[in-house]
Amino acid sequence: RMDAVFFFEIEQDRAARCGCYKYLTINDPNDSTTYSRGGAQGLSVQPANLFDLCGGTSEYITDKATNQEAANLLAIEPTKAAELLVALECHLDRTDGSGADFPACNLFDPPAPETDGPTASPVAAGTPSPTAEDETRGPSGSPT
Repeated sequence: RMDAVFFFEIEQDRAARCGCYKYLTINDPNDSTTYSRGGAQGLSVQPANLFDLCGGTSEYITDKATNQEAANLLAIEPTKAAELLVALECHLDRTDGSGADFPACNLFDPPAPETDGPTASPVAAGTPSPTAEDETRGPSGSPT
């Protein structure tokens, strides 16, 4: 589930990050600091990249010796890459400066429908009240 997507831009390179995943596009290798610095450090510098910054765990991996941006997971996790690409493209459409119309991206699960107010408490299935005859019988139903 995509709870929040953060967008980044440097020069013409763009990224969308959600949870442990980061989708990165490198627009022009000849004019990209991301490309030149990343390549020098052994990181993936493909035109489109998907990284799992948690390395398959639930915690971010911050050790430089195991930088998670060295392995491009685009071919391994195409569904996740497609989700983040849609988010990135929507963000770019919304912020291109061509007008004041900001369409919704609908990236998240729709919220639960609101109700008009509190709902009534459930009514328990009726159990007949004991009668005088029942009170003279024991738990097994036999006379006491």
